[in-house]
Amino acid sequence: MLKKFTIIRELKKYVEFLRKKCDRTPFFLNAWQAIVEDAFHQATTLSSDNLEERLISNFLMLQSCPVIQSLSYEKIMQSCINLGKHEFAALLLQYVPDERRERFYEFFSSKTNLFRDLEKLEKRGLCGTKKVRQWLSSH
Repeated sequence: MLKKFTIIRELKKYVEFLRKKCDRTPFFLNAWQAIVEDAFHQATTLSSDNLEERLISNFLMLQSCPVIQSLSYEKIMQSCINLGKHEFAALLLQYVPDERRERFYEFFSSKTNLFRDLEKLEKRGLCGTKKVRQWLSSH
């Protein structure tokens, strides 16, 4: 586990260095995918006291990702759902292509406090909550 953590930390340094040079190469996309998935996987090991703060931190990091629209979010959404953090999983819908987003509608539409929880995330500085609420309301 320590080795993987060290590798991911080093990968973050390389990605920052390479950001302006090769931001659309397969390596760059794969590196960002690994960094983001690892950050959300690390959250699964936290106590509930630290979980929300870590997820917010992960989302703020994700929002600074230059290839945010090119990443895959299904694993990350599933991690958030497994943690009972449906609002975080729903927030990822803004990055999921339309044709794949539809299959999540039924699940999220059944969550009673989701809109309230998304509003709380907006107050914490996370972007896209209005877009997700509009999408869920329009169905």
